[in-house]
Order: sequence, then C-alpha cells, then structure tokens
Amino acid sequence: RRTSRSILPTPQNPFVMEYTYKVWPWATELKLVAGDKVDVDKEAMKKALTEFTALMEIHGKKKSAKGSVTFDEIVLFCKDTGAPILSDQDFGILKPNKTTRLVDMKVWVNVMLKPLTKKKGATPPEYFKSLLDGVKAKVALWDTKMKEANEKRAKEKAFTNLLANLYISCEEGKVDVVKKILSEKKELINVRNEMRGKATPFMAASGKGQKEVCKALMEMKADVNAEDGFEWTALNWAISGGDEDMQKFLKDNGGELGAGDMDEDEDD
Repeated sequence: RRTSRSILPTPQNPFVMEYTYKVWPWATELKLVAGDKVDVDKEAMKKALTEFTALMEIHGKKKSAKGSVTFDEIVLFCKDTGAPILSDQDFGILKPNKTTRLVDMKVWVNVMLKPLTKKKGATPPEYFKSLLDGVKAKVALWDTKMKEANEKRAKEKAFTNLLANLYISCEEGKVDVVKKILSEKKELINVRNEMRGKATPFMAASGKGQKEVCKALMEMKADVNAEDGFEWTALNWAISGGDEDMQKFLKDNGGELGAGDMDEDEDD
C-alpha cells in the first residue's frame, strides 16, 4: 500500500514509497519521485524559493511594502497563476505579523525551508533532486501565467482609460480628440459602454448638445437610433439634456425616440 511519508527509511521500513513536501503551496503541487541520493542543497532550494516569493513583488495588484505581502495579495496571485488557494490555516503557518497581518517574505522562505533539514522527517536525499526540479518548474510556470495576467490587466486598464477619454471628449466637444481616437479604434464608433448604462459616444455628445461632435460621428457611420440599456436613443438623451437645437438637429437627421420611459430621468 502506497502511503504519504515524510520520514527517512528505517531498518524495519527500508523503502520510502512516497514523500510529500508538507508546506504550502508545494504539498499538493509536486509529485515527487525517488532517484539517486544527492546532498540536500539548502542554498539551492533557498534560491528557488526566494524566486517564488519574488513573484509576489511584480504582481500587478500588489500594494503592500516591498519584502512583505498580505493574505489577499497571495490569494490574487493564486487566482492569476492557478497555484493552490491559500487557506487561513496555511496563512497562519507563514507567520504573519500579529498586528499588520503582513507576511515577511524572508520569514516565508525560511518556513518553506524547514522540511529540508528538520530533525524528524527531513527530506530524504533520494527525493531532493525531484523536489528542487519541481519547485523550479512551478516557479517558471507561475511566472509566465502571472505575467500574462498582468499584461491582460494593463490592456484592460488602457482600454478603460481610452473609452473614458472618448466619452468625455464627446461631452466636452473635443472633435479632434474624438476623431483621433476613432481613427485608431474604428470599432468604438457604436460601442455600448457598460459603465455608462450602455450609452454610445453619439448619445454622450447628444446629451450635452455637442452638435459638431455628432456631425463628425455621423460621418463615421454612428447609429443615430441605437438604444442604451434603458431603451433610450440619442434623441432621448438630447431631450433629457434640454438642448432644443440638438433635438431639432437629431430629428432632421432621422432621430427617433426610444421605447424607454423618459420619467426615469426625472425620478433620479
């Protein structure tokens, strides 16, 4: 029967059938295989484990001071990389500061090193190479996944900022800025912004009476009668904005009211 062992072979039990490196996150991540006996190189393992904790420093959501990390930051790292989620019990083993609840990364490395040389149940030398290689492989994998997640977040943030700039420029009548953005991102001409109740740039301009922006958007094939999440069209927006000249302009260009209740604006 195969059992999980963390003790050295004895005369009564000369073979270690399986060894588990019993410390988070490695206990469930590494499938260790016995091989030739090699010296347990604590410094080599320390270097690999330090590289693991260093991944926390370059995580896109990390806000704590350099050299320390919070429970929530570790959990975010796990979600990004696919590493096993840190439990409250495992977090306690990392020896967080009792007041700040921050984990010192150097202390964390030392916690992870303990199974190598503890008096009872130290890492068997025939498993060390498999252990070290496994840690390095996981660190490389998680590094790649985390960088991918960071890059995705950066792109999402850049897109959010671009969209905000587009809508603000529509509302403020900055025709040149609107044209520049849409010349580079033509697919945004009729975008329905979730953060704006699914309103389009044309609606944003209409609601603020920005006729010149609307003209420019129409030249770029803006949908005059698109509806937002409340079934309002640009004409509804113009009526809500109170600009009668804007309302006439939209009607002259085929603008129609949407099915949405205009009273919703008054109730707000």
